[in-house]
Amino acid sequence: EIQNNIIILYDNDAEGVLGFDKTMELNLPENMRVLKLPDLEEFREFRTLGPAGAECADINGRAAAIECYLDVGPDAAVRWTNYKKELDGYHGVLVGKRDVMRRFLRQSKVGGNYDFTKISAVLETILAECAAMRGSARLAKFDVR
Repeated sequence: EIQNNIIILYDNDAEGVLGFDKTMELNLPENMRVLKLPDLEEFREFRTLGPAGAECADINGRAAAIECYLDVGPDAAVRWTNYKKELDGYHGVLVGKRDVMRRFLRQSKVGGNYDFTKISAVLETILAECAAMRGSARLAKFDVR
């Protein structure tokens, strides 16, 4: 009986995809929407570290947690960790993610040499869904069935 609009946002990693898929199976009310962080082209060839050493791989849906959408720098890498049987793939974690988060939190304004491109894509995804929810609510007021 929640009356506010609610957006549930999952990471774009193995755990997030599992949570997103399970939540999508629920019968949610109209005022609740489920999103996953967007797939990005920058993540299709991302440096990864695993048993086979360093290589480039697509981390969309496997290791793109929210910190990957910050300015991770040119030497960023994801380390493959645990195997997710449900997805038949590995979950990965950004190496040095706490340092990436701290660097973001030290930003005092947009500009300078910090790259806000990827986090802007997240905000655009959320705002687009908010606009869609508002549009649906307005249309519902005119529904005279």
